[in-house]
Amino acid sequence: MKVYLRSVSKSKWMDRLNKYKNDKVIGAHPVVKDLPADTNDTLSFWEVDESDNKSIEDIVLTLVNLRDKKGALDIILLPQDKVLEKEIEMKKVMPKNHMCDCGDKHYDFINLSIDNIHDLSKIIFEILSKDENAIKRYSVPDITMLFAKRVENKEIVIEDIIEDFRNNIVNFIKLK
Repeated sequence: MKVYLRSVSKSKWMDRLNKYKNDKVIGAHPVVKDLPADTNDTLSFWEVDESDNKSIEDIVLTLVNLRDKKGALDIILLPQDKVLEKEIEMKKVMPKNHMCDCGDKHYDFINLSIDNIHDLSKIIFEILSKDENAIKRYSVPDITMLFAKRVENKEIVIEDIIEDFRNNIVNFIKLK
C-alpha cells in the first residue's frame, strides 16, 4: 500500500493523544510543531510503498542528513487513500539534498489551508488511536547502522553525511 512518510515527534503526539483521548480533541502543540506549513503554505512528504524498507530507510537517512546535529528520528506513514480523500493538492518536487535513490519520491502538499492541516492531524490522531506504535523511532544507533551499511556497500560516501554522525559510523565499521 502506498503511504506518505513524514517526520514527526512521537512524544508530542502521544502526550496530546493521551491527554485528550476521551474528549476527541486534537491538541494544538504537535500540529503546530510537526505540521508547520512554510511561507508558501506547503508541507514536505515522501511517497513510498509501506513494505519497501530500503526506500523508507533511504528517506530516513535523507531526513537525518538535513539536520544540523545527530539525534533520533520519528516517522509516521499516512495511508495514501486517506490523504487523497481530503483532496489536498500536491506536486512532485526534487528535494534540495537527498541520500541514495529517493529524490523522485518527494512531494510538497501545496496551497494548504488550516482545514487541510486539520485533516492531516486528524489522520495522524486516528492512526495513533488505533496503534500507539504507528510512529516509528529510529535511534542514533539505528541510524548509525543504516549509514554504515550504505557506506560499506558504497551507496553513499561518508563525506556526504552530516559531521555529527561520521565518527559514530567510522567506529561502528571498525567494531565489525
